[in-house]
Amino acid sequence: MDYTFTKMTQEQAEEIAFNWHYPGEYRFYDMEADKEDLVEFLDPDSRGDAYYIVQKGGKLIGFFNFYEKQNNTIELGLGMKPEFTGKGMGLGFLKAGLDFAKTNFNPAAITLSVAAFNKRAIKLYEKTGFVPIKTFIQETNGGKYSFVSMLGNWVHSFPMRRKLLINNGNKQRTGIWIFLVTNNKPASSSLRSVKLAGVSHYS
Repeated sequence: MDYTFTKMTQEQAEEIAFNWHYPGEYRFYDMEADKEDLVEFLDPDSRGDAYYIVQKGGKLIGFFNFYEKQNNTIELGLGMKPEFTGKGMGLGFLKAGLDFAKTNFNPAAITLSVAAFNKRAIKLYEKTGFVPIKTFIQETNGGKYSFVSMLGNWVHSFPMRRKLLINNGNKQRTGIWIFLVTNNKPASSSLRSVKLAGVSHYS
């Protein structure tokens, strides 16, 4: 079944910010957990063109943000709707986001950062070829937390395993390949991007 990406609207951003809530320690990923993150997420100018809603079978299942950094690097953030987490959908969701990044941004590298406590998310990223490159401390949610910076460790290309439908206004294209090759530390300009990776998979 195809994944469809469309630009996030303000209404969708507000729905995610105020109605998506995660259980237990994963409340860490609630948008309302940090005021600064919430303000950034709700501001259309701060989101810019970086945020995309993802649908599958006509259902909204999550979102990605793709921040273009120096050296042709994409910094990836993602979130899956709480009702779909823990159901084995994280791997396909993540692969769809990676395919979308390559098709639309043609990056030389893709990085992400994930909270160090989220071991299950880290394992998910490792399944797609990401490797840890460093740890760092980030102030968020009223405290200081350890994060792991990860880099896609593919050299050359590999074929995607399913059709990816990209909806950009009236134009639709099909993604074919993705590669991740080099190293870049995560920029601190987007707190949400640093914090988001890991939402999609925790059980």
